[in-house]
Amino acid sequence: MKKETGTPSKPEEVDYVIVIAGKKLENNDNVKLANNFLNALAAKGVDLTMDYGIFYTKYLFVRLTIPDHLVQELCNSYNINLSYINPYFSSDTKFNWKIFQTEIDLKDSSRIFRRAPETLLDLRPTKPTKAEKSMLLYLLMTKTWFDEKVNDYGVDKLLSKGIFAAAYPVHDGSYYWTQQGPLSERQLLVKYWANFSYFYKNQPLNLIEKYFGTKIAIYFAFMDFYTKCLAAAAAIGVIFYIAGFLMAIFQNFDVIDEEICKSNLTLCPVCSNNITCQYEMYNNYCDDMKKAVILDSMFSSIYGVLMSIWGIFVMFFWKRRLNMLRMNWNVVRIRLQKDLRPEYVKIAKHTRINAATGEEEHYVPTYKRFFTLSFTNGCIVFLGFLLILFGICMVIVGNRLSYYIMYSVDQKTVVQATLFSKILSGVMLFIQVYGFVTWLPVVSAFFTKMETPASQHDYDHSYIIKHSILLFANRYVALIYLTFIRGRAYSHPGKNADYYLLKEFSHDLCGPLGCFFNLGIALGTLFGFDSARLLIQQFLEMFVQVKINKRKHTKDLPNFPQWELDFGLLPSVRLFSYINIYDIISQFALIIGFVSAFPLGPLLAVIRNIFKIRVEAIKFAKYSRKCIPMKDSGLGPYNKIIKWVSGIAIFVNGCVIAFSSSTISWLLYKFYFKAEGGYYNFMLSEFDSADLNEKTAQSKGICYYPGLRHPPNNPDKYGLKIEFYVIIIAQLVFLIIYQQFMLFIVGLLRSTLTEKPRVFKERVLYEEVLVRDIKQKILNDLYNDPIRRNFPDTIQIPPPLFND
Repeated sequence: MKKETGTPSKPEEVDYVIVIAGKKLENNDNVKLANNFLNALAAKGVDLTMDYGIFYTKYLFVRLTIPDHLVQELCNSYNINLSYINPYFSSDTKFNWKIFQTEIDLKDSSRIFRRAPETLLDLRPTKPTKAEKSMLLYLLMTKTWFDEKVNDYGVDKLLSKGIFAAAYPVHDGSYYWTQQGPLSERQLLVKYWANFSYFYKNQPLNLIEKYFGTKIAIYFAFMDFYTKCLAAAAAIGVIFYIAGFLMAIFQNFDVIDEEICKSNLTLCPVCSNNITCQYEMYNNYCDDMKKAVILDSMFSSIYGVLMSIWGIFVMFFWKRRLNMLRMNWNVVRIRLQKDLRPEYVKIAKHTRINAATGEEEHYVPTYKRFFTLSFTNGCIVFLGFLLILFGICMVIVGNRLSYYIMYSVDQKTVVQATLFSKILSGVMLFIQVYGFVTWLPVVSAFFTKMETPASQHDYDHSYIIKHSILLFANRYVALIYLTFIRGRAYSHPGKNADYYLLKEFSHDLCGPLGCFFNLGIALGTLFGFDSARLLIQQFLEMFVQVKINKRKHTKDLPNFPQWELDFGLLPSVRLFSYINIYDIISQFALIIGFVSAFPLGPLLAVIRNIFKIRVEAIKFAKYSRKCIPMKDSGLGPYNKIIKWVSGIAIFVNGCVIAFSSSTISWLLYKFYFKAEGGYYNFMLSEFDSADLNEKTAQSKGICYYPGLRHPPNNPDKYGLKIEFYVIIIAQLVFLIIYQQFMLFIVGLLRSTLTEKPRVFKERVLYEEVLVRDIKQKILNDLYNDPIRRNFPDTIQIPPPLFND
C-alpha cells in the first residue's frame, strides 16, 4: 500500500519550466542563445527564477511566471477568450443517475466540498486559471527570438537543437490523496477520474478542461460519449447474438444434419498446388457449418442494419453535444493560430506584400510547392498501395500456411485446418495491422517535414491526413479483401490461371462455409489481440518505466520541488489527442462496417475503451508531465475525416450484408426458387473430375464445389445459371434500398432536429445582442458625457472680411 504524503511545498507560483542540461552550458554559443531567449522573455514582462536541481543536480531549472497584466495583453493579441469572462460557463452534466455519479458530482456540503469548494462548485473562475496562463506563456515563447537570424525563434526550435532538455507546465502538487487540508485539482482527478474502480462513473469533464485544456477535454468527452452509446449497442448485440444462437440450435442445426452431416457428396479439390489438391467429403464440414450459421443468420443482418442507423445517430448527437461543450468552455469562436514556423521561414527566401494586411511576408513560389506536394503525396499513395498488397498477401499466406501445417501431419485432417486457418488469418491480419503502427507516424512526419508547411496548424493538418491514409490502407483493405474480393476470381476447379501468383490469388477460397464466417473469426481475433496489445503496451510504458525511475528518489520525494518531480515523468505528446482520436474513429468504422459478421464486436470494444480511458487518465494525471493546455473547438482535422469514414463504413456494411452473408440467397431460395434437395445442396454445382488440369489426386468422377454453374452434361458447360443473376440483382436492389433508407434517416434527423441545440442558438444570439448593447452603451456614455456640454471660448470663428 502506498504511503500517503503531503503536498510538496510550493515556495513560488510557477506557470512553466525550462530545463537546461549542464553539459549544454559548457558551449558558449549555447549559453548565448539561451541567454538571448530568457532575456527576451524577461523584457516582455515574464518573471524568471532559476537554480540547479536537488536530485537532478546537472540540470538547470528555469521557472517562468506570467504576471496578470501580461495575461491581458496576450489575450488581446491572440484573440483568446478566457474562462473568467465566459458568460455561459456551466457544469453541463449528463447521465445524472446516481449509479454513474461520484462524490464530486453531488452538489452538497460534504467534507470533500469543504476541502475544495472553488473547484467542485463549478463556478465561473474569477481570474485566469493556471492552465490558461501556461497556454499563453507557451504561445509567447513560440514567437520569442533568440538570435538575429530570420528563423531563429521559438522554444520548440531550441528544444529541437538540444539546447533545452525540456519545457513543460507544472502540475499543481502531488497526486497522493491526503486526509487533511485543501485538495488540489490533480488530487481530485486522480481520485475520481484516474482510478479503475470508477470505470463506470461519470468523467469530470469540466475539471479535465480546467486542468488540461479544451483539446484534451474534448477528446475525453468524445471517448465518453461514444463509449456510452456503444454500450447500448453492445447490449443489443448480445441479445441478437443469443437470438441467432437459439435460432441455429432449434432450426438450422436440423437442416445441417439433414443436408450436410448425412451427405455423401464429394467436394472438388482446389488444385492450386500439390498440397491442397485433395478431395474432401462434404459431411466433414458438419461441425464447422453449425458454428458458421450462428454468425451468418438473419439476426446478424438485422443487427447490421440497426448499427448503421446507430452510427448516424451517434454522429448527429455528438455534434449537438460538442456544440454545448464549446459554448460552456467558451470556444465557440476560436481563432486558429497560423504563425509562420521557423522551418518555413528558413526556406521562404522570397518576399511579397500581403494584399490584406499590406505587410511584407515570406512565401515559397507556387511551382516549388507544387513539385514538393506532388512528390510527397505520390509517395504516400505508393506506400498505401504497398500496404494494400502486403495486407492481401498476409491473408493468403495465413490461409496457405495453416493447410501446409495440417497436411504435413496427416493428410486426412484437412477439414480440421478450417477453423485453424481462420484464426491464423486473424493473427496474420493483426500482425499486418499493428506491425506497422510504430513506423507509420515516422513516415508521415518525414514527408510532412519535407513539405515544410507554413504554420503549425497546416503542419498538423497535413500530418494527420497522411497518417490517416496510411492507417486506412493498413487496417481496412485486408478486411475488405477478405469480405468482397477473396474467391471472387474463382470460377470452377478445372480452370487455373497461367501465372503462379494469379493462380494463388484466384484459388484463395473461403471454402464451403463462405467468407462471412472467416470474417467473423478474423474480427474476433483482431479485437482480442488488440485488447491484449493495448494492455501490455500501456503497462510496459506507464507502470514499469515510471516505477523504475521513481525508485531512485522515493525516500526524499516530499522534499523535492514539484517542477523537479515533473522532470522525472514521461514527456507529454503534443499530438496525443489527434492520434488517439483516429484510433477511436477507426474502431467506429470497423464496428459499423463489419458488425454484422461479429455481433460481439461492440461488447469487446466497450471493454477496451473503458480500460483505455482509465489508463490514459492515469497516465495524464500521475505519470506524465502536464501537457500544454491548448484551446480547441472540436476534433480538428478529424471533423471531416470522421464524416467521410462513417459514410464509407455504412456503405461497406450494406455490402457485407448484401454480398457476403447468405441472408438474401437464403430468402430467395425459401420464397422464390423452392428447389428440391435443400438450400446447401442448391448452392453447390457439379464438376467432372476428369476435367482437372492437375492430376495429383485420383479421379473420383462427379464432385461438387460452391457456385451456381451448369453441370458438365449441359450445353453451356460450367456456365453461370440464371439463379446466379437473380441473386446478384436482388443483392444490388437491397443495397440501393439500404442506401436510400440511410439517406432518409439522415434527412429525417436534419429536418426534425438541428446540430445546434435551441439553447445554443439562443445563448449565441443573446451574446451578439449583449455585445451590441455594450458597444451602444459605451457610445451613449461617450456622447452624453457632461464635459462635452461645456463650450470653451478659446476658439473663435473670425468674422467675414466683407458684407453682402
